Amino acid sequence: MDQWYKIDNAGKVFHAVSERANSSVFRIAMIMNEHVQPDKLQTSLDHVMKRFPMFAVKLGRGVFWDFLVENDKKLFVKEESTFPCSPVDPIETNGYLFRVLYYKKRISVEFFHSVTDGTGALEFLKALVFDYLNQTGEQPNNDGTVIDVSGTPSEYELDDSYQNYKSSDSSKRTKEENAYQIKGTPIEETVVIHGVMSALELRKAAKTIQVQSLPTLLRF
Repeated sequence: MDQWYKIDNAGKVFHAVSERANSSVFRIAMIMNEHVQPDKLQTSLDHVMKRFPMFAVKLGRGVFWDFLVENDKKLFVKEESTFPCSPVDPIETNGYLFRVLYYKKRISVEFFHSVTDGTGALEFLKALVFDYLNQTGEQPNNDGTVIDVSGTPSEYELDDSYQNYKSSDSSKRTKEENAYQIKGTPIEETVVIHGVMSALELRKAAKTIQVQSLPTLLRF
């Protein structure tokens, strides 16, 4: 019998509001020193998918609610050919709710937000790139911060953390200022802006206004 999973509270929101103009898809990427070898990346993806069963799912539709169900089809890596974070087409991904892309020296993963958040996507990408580097003969050292793809998932990786850690205590509402309203004409398409800046100069500028957390953020 196929394993199935409930869509958690946050996932239900993204599932409900996603549309062509708001794909609820996000991306994390890493840049390699050499051009990506698609065959080796595919081998690594096959390895990693066995370690992340919570991502090896497709959308199931029930009478009253939708859910995620085990997907035993193969997910193929693809060369990037369209704009980032486009809606995930289950026909193109064999039902999977994310994609693995490569372009020149870049490896990217794009997830529909109902499947995971940024932390889960980062752990997946780290494991994928680590295995890929092994496939290419680099033999990187795992300092314990990369999930071992030969291991088995813990129960905590498969549960709904909100249900485990939510509190029944009512919180006191704090007074908040109105959010800043951006004015102008909406753009009905995806726009990608690339920027390059000096981290050193950015740190200097941050210190002048006493921003303390920036050095920590820059380590990423």
